[in-house]
Amino acid sequence: MLIIILLSTSLASLTALVGMIVWQMVALRQGRAGYGHGPSLSAVIQPKIDHAAFHFSTFASALLKRLSLLVLSGIRSLLVLVKQLLGRLEKRFGRTINAMKGKGPVSKKGSVSLFRQEVEQYRLEVRSAKEDSVSRT
Repeated sequence: MLIIILLSTSLASLTALVGMIVWQMVALRQGRAGYGHGPSLSAVIQPKIDHAAFHFSTFASALLKRLSLLVLSGIRSLLVLVKQLLGRLEKRFGRTINAMKGKGPVSKKGSVSLFRQEVEQYRLEVRSAKEDSVSRT
């Protein structure tokens, strides 16, 4: 790929050099002055290059500004999505952990609920037995 780029650049330079020589020869044969009189080639091309560079720099600046806003907006959206996912996970596993700790309502399905019901019944029996022993004394 580098060879192709170098060859094309060399060919373009050679073509420009030959064109300038031919242009000078034609100008001399017709009796016109060559490069010394009138506007030079650089005086004609320089404003166009400056104009193109200005527009390129303003375009690049606007493009970078929009791309940075797009990236920041994408990061914000990604953070919102992560926050929502963490909220869902916390809600889902929070119920399970609360059920295992004995907090919250007892549902009618699942082995954890049955175990909680047995523990609750045992706790009530122990509490009532303790109250009976305290009231007897």
